[in-house]
Amino acid sequence: MQSSTDITLDIRIIKTNKAIIDAFIELLMEKHFKKITVQEICANALVNRGTFYAHFQDKYQLLMQMLYDKMSAMGDQARALAPSKSIIDYYTALCTLTIDYLYQNDNSSRIKLQNTDNELVFESMHSFMVLNTTRLLEERVLIKGAVTIPVNILVEFFSGGTLALIKWWLISDVKIKRSQLEHYTTSIIRSFLTPYL
Repeated sequence: MQSSTDITLDIRIIKTNKAIIDAFIELLMEKHFKKITVQEICANALVNRGTFYAHFQDKYQLLMQMLYDKMSAMGDQARALAPSKSIIDYYTALCTLTIDYLYQNDNSSRIKLQNTDNELVFESMHSFMVLNTTRLLEERVLIKGAVTIPVNILVEFFSGGTLALIKWWLISDVKIKRSQLEHYTTSIIRSFLTPYL
């Protein structure tokens, strides 16, 4: 059982993490990731450098944590929206949540992406997607039997294509209605995954 002191410490840690991440996001809206310093993050978060380094190794780890937290939250929401445990329903929900988030935060998403190291961001997203897709597909393959294409090849193809579409949409000036993009991604997910489930 946690003591009240432990709970207070946990709350302080959570609040400090949030303050650091929020300060970092604010700075990403103003300048490129490479130009942001730990000192600036600390000043905006109202914490000292020692506190920052007690929570994060460096600004790269902070970026990775921020991305992981957002992707994990969306993954959890997608699982809640796909009660049937169907991988198709899960990825349809995940894509819909991602598209909704990007549409609601259109300008800030573009600015944050343009102000970060694109390859680092997409590498992190790719790793997260590969891990989750592999786990979900392997569970299905074990239940339904062997597939003719190895899971790792399916995962790389699916993850790479999904991320390329997101990157293209964020970086280009193409205007596609939310409903159209959701329809296209849902159709792609269903046509891609159905033969393997």
